[in-house]
Amino acid sequence: MDFWRFSTDLANTHQLLEGSHDFTLVGLSIVIACFAGITSLSLADRITASTETSSKVWWHMGGAIALACGIWAMHFTGMIAFSLPGHQMNYNAEITAASIIPAIIGSIAALYFIARNHARGWRLQVSALTLAIGIGTMHYAGMEAMEMPGLRYDFSLFAISILVAYLLSLAALTVRGRLRTMQSFSENIVNFIAGSVIGLSIAGMHYTAMSASRFYVVETVHTHGAALSDGSLATTVAIFAGIILGLSSLVTWIDRQVGFQRLMHLQQMAHTDPLTALPNRALFEQQVDIALRHSERHGDRVAILYFDLNKFKPINDNYGHAAGDLLLREFALRLQKVLRKEDLPARLGGDEFAALLRNFGNPEDLAQTASRILDAMSVPVKSGRLQLPLSVSIGISMCPDDGTSQQELLHAADEAMYRAKANELGYSFSSESLSDGLHAPASAAENLQTALDRAEITLLYQPCIELESRLPVGVKALARWPTEQRLSESKIAALAEGRGVSQELGDLVLRAVCKQAHDWRIAGLKFGKVAFTVNDAQLNHSEFSKSLKGILQELDVPASDLEIEVSASSVRDSQKHAREELVKVADLGVTVTLDNVDADTSLHLLGEAPIQKIKFSREMVAQAATSDKAFAQMRTIATLSEELGYRIEGNGVQTEEQLERLLAVGASAAQGYLFSKPVSADVLATSLLPRTGRKALSG
Repeated sequence: MDFWRFSTDLANTHQLLEGSHDFTLVGLSIVIACFAGITSLSLADRITASTETSSKVWWHMGGAIALACGIWAMHFTGMIAFSLPGHQMNYNAEITAASIIPAIIGSIAALYFIARNHARGWRLQVSALTLAIGIGTMHYAGMEAMEMPGLRYDFSLFAISILVAYLLSLAALTVRGRLRTMQSFSENIVNFIAGSVIGLSIAGMHYTAMSASRFYVVETVHTHGAALSDGSLATTVAIFAGIILGLSSLVTWIDRQVGFQRLMHLQQMAHTDPLTALPNRALFEQQVDIALRHSERHGDRVAILYFDLNKFKPINDNYGHAAGDLLLREFALRLQKVLRKEDLPARLGGDEFAALLRNFGNPEDLAQTASRILDAMSVPVKSGRLQLPLSVSIGISMCPDDGTSQQELLHAADEAMYRAKANELGYSFSSESLSDGLHAPASAAENLQTALDRAEITLLYQPCIELESRLPVGVKALARWPTEQRLSESKIAALAEGRGVSQELGDLVLRAVCKQAHDWRIAGLKFGKVAFTVNDAQLNHSEFSKSLKGILQELDVPASDLEIEVSASSVRDSQKHAREELVKVADLGVTVTLDNVDADTSLHLLGEAPIQKIKFSREMVAQAATSDKAFAQMRTIATLSEELGYRIEGNGVQTEEQLERLLAVGASAAQGYLFSKPVSADVLATSLLPRTGRKALSG
């Protein structure tokens, strides 16, 4: 080829000079190229991560300039490393400066495609090609800056130099894409590996192109314009590359810090109540779980204080939301001042707050803390000319006395708080349990009839576990009211009794239990017996046993699949009709269990009751694990029950110590959170109950 610098006109008439390289500077040039590649990919990630168009443009231009400056600096560092015998290297300043332009254009085009989330296929090819063209054009433009009229190129090696740049660029971008999809490497490692390969593509193109160069001795032609010597060029390259690449790295670091701060701010917003600046429910529940796990390992005490502002709704309604918000903020401020630094107060929602307390000495310490909180709230809150009263009711629960899970402790503290509010006690411990649901909100009692009419009462199921094998041998059905989740089954029953709808509630539960037993049997699930509570109102109804028999026949459920649990009041001598109904129920084949047996249960009653099984109350199970006296009482009742032929079970088992005490008195089965919390029928069927091999229900 006989055009431009591919001409061979000098090959036979002029002396060919053999150049050499300083390999230290060669290594430096490669490092500069790799650093430029890594920096440009980091900035490409910022383009992808940015959501604003203006930010994307700035990151795009910054990344392109950083990569172009790296290409330019690598080239001229490589040229400084090159020397020809007897020839002083000089460079035209204008052409030297202009040679960076093609590198910038190529880098802009390449980064446009690289920054796309799915740079693959033709986009990947175009990215590699534009980068290769930018590198190649910059190199050969930079070579034109040399005052070397005898420079010629071998066309084959010239083409290979462009191909090397393309193939290595393609390899770098392919590696980057593959590593990102693997998700086994961090973003920094991916950029380091792929950026280094980009650097090698820049250096590979340069030194392949230098192999294509031929330098012949000809008469020097003096050009117009400023000229740069090797020394001047080296200084320019060092300053230019150092400043640009240094600033690019600094900007990247700053952006990462800003992103980290933004993430921290978002996390804080997600876990902070905006009105009071207290932790919100999500963070509070998370910290309670952490505290309980620590308590389980180290045995330290954990307590929850549950707060509800008294008469908050009338104040909010009468004086406006501004007054209500002021009251909430003031309560939060005073609460923080009373509590210790290690305690965690939180706003759970509305006018309900809670606090997590750890490492307290005894319940008296909690009582003193509650008293100080009440004292701190005694001063009215000023709102203009108004004096707004600020008072609070406090419920207190402790681990492990009142529960070992977050849900149990919150529920126990919530119930204690309602007891304190109803009796104007200021504060109340959960151990002083609610009596007959009299302290439940009046609205709940008023809405119960509607809930029954709409069949809103649902059932959860808790497995009954055989203690020796730890396998389920039955389930207990527990009534729940979805819109009043704080109400336990006993609370719902008490409300129903107070509203005169106990029989309606019991009939709803009875039919739902039988229907569920039928469905499980058809599905081929081995559920043992389904136990459920039958209240006094049902047993005093003259048709209870007859109604039960009819439902069993209607749904084709064997009587042996059911177990009814009754209270001591149902089997007293005075309850003649109830006792007769229990005998008829037992004759059907349904198991009758005396539930919630404790130290107050009459031994005479045990001997005369028409039952087949007793079940110790949750309170007695808990007390027997920590009190020798309570354990002796449990053992006495168990011994008599065994002699009477009754099976023995336990309620509310939460610890291994409680389980051991039940085993020691001869209990065969138990239920409680140690084994499983109450779950829906679907969850129970899929995770806990084995199948008999029969075909399961499709729906």
